[in-house]
Amino acid sequence: MKPLYCLFLTFIVLAVSACMPAGLRKEQSAISSGKSNTVFSRSLDPAEARKREAHGYSQQEINNLLINKTVLFVGFGFSNQIAFYKADGASYLWFPNNKVPVIGTWNMPDNKTICFSYPQAKPTKGPQCTSFLNWNFMAIDRVGGDVFSLGSGNIPRVLERNIIYKNLEEVRQQKGTPWGK
Repeated sequence: MKPLYCLFLTFIVLAVSACMPAGLRKEQSAISSGKSNTVFSRSLDPAEARKREAHGYSQQEINNLLINKTVLFVGFGFSNQIAFYKADGASYLWFPNNKVPVIGTWNMPDNKTICFSYPQAKPTKGPQCTSFLNWNFMAIDRVGGDVFSLGSGNIPRVLERNIIYKNLEEVRQQKGTPWGK
C-alpha cells in the first residue's frame, strides 16, 4: 500500500474512534471482545488490501458490492452519506442537510478504480476517482434495491448532521446516535 493511503486510513479510523460518543466507545469495547458487530468493528486486512491493489475485483464482486445497491457510508465530518447506484451508471447521493439527492454518474475505468461525476455539486471539478478498495472500505452497510427511492429525485427526509447510523435499518427507523451526547 502507498504510505500516504495507509496514513489516511489510519487517521480516519483514529479520528472516528477518538470522537465517538461514550455509548459507541462502550460498544467498541464489546467489539474487541467479539460481542458486537458494527461499523467500528471493521478493519482493513493488509494482505487483502495488497491483493486488491494488485488484482482488483472480479465483475461478480463489483456487481455484488455496487450495482443496484443502496450503500451507507461514514462521511467526512462524521456524518453519514447514503447512495444508490444503478446498473446504468446513475448515482443518487443523500447528504445531510440536503433537500434532494445529488444526482450524478459512476463508472469504473478498470476493476480497481471507481469514478464519480456530480455536475450539480459545487465546485464541479470533473470526475473524482478513488480506488474501489477505498470506496468499499468506507461503505458500512448495503442492501439491494433503491430502498429510500432516491432514484425518484426525492429523499424521505432531511438527514441531520452529526447523527451517525450504524446500518441502513437505523436510517429507516431514524435511530442514529448523536455525536457528543
